[in-house]
Amino acid sequence: MNSKIEDIKAGPHQTQLGATETQTLVQVHLAEYQALTTRNTYSILIQSLFWGMIVFYVTLMVAAWPKDKTYHPLFIWGSVIFLQFFALAFGSFSQEQYSNVRYLEQRLRPRLVALLSSDSFWEYERYLRAQRGDRKQWWEYLLPIGAVVVLIIAAVFRYWELDLFRSPLSIRIVRWDLIGIVPNLVLLIMVFSVTHGLIATRKEMVSTSAPTKQQ
Repeated sequence: MNSKIEDIKAGPHQTQLGATETQTLVQVHLAEYQALTTRNTYSILIQSLFWGMIVFYVTLMVAAWPKDKTYHPLFIWGSVIFLQFFALAFGSFSQEQYSNVRYLEQRLRPRLVALLSSDSFWEYERYLRAQRGDRKQWWEYLLPIGAVVVLIIAAVFRYWELDLFRSPLSIRIVRWDLIGIVPNLVLLIMVFSVTHGLIATRKEMVSTSAPTKQQ
């Protein structure tokens, strides 16, 4: 039995299995399918909680905004770091969801097709592929665009607050800004990298989901 299972792990196969063995393997694959779809469901739920976390954080920052301008750069750049971590987490969760679907379509589905001698199941991704085609998903590009916009707004606000038009620029005045900008630029690069990986994973996922014929 174990040797036959190892043969099946390679994908479509010629090994002849009995009815009991076939049913057992089908149940194992279905359990894996359910585990991955449940994982995606929880991942989407966690993503939906991010928006509430952002609203709560912004509200907290407004309430705790210090009157002493000395601490303003810490609040501003710290907030930008928080928002970029949100973008990173959101993109990473989305990439994992795409990766799970890609695995289901590239690995798990062919194994079940070989066992059942039919591909008339799990057709939702193929239905979506037929409806959407190869169109780009606009929201994926919002992650790096949003990160850039937030970073620019923070920089412009600090520029205005420091009133550099009339005050001489010095390291003492902007030292916390320089410290805050560096990790934010690193995070911005990471956001672009995650977005690139997210889009690449989606394209691979879509390419494996051939559209079904519409009735």
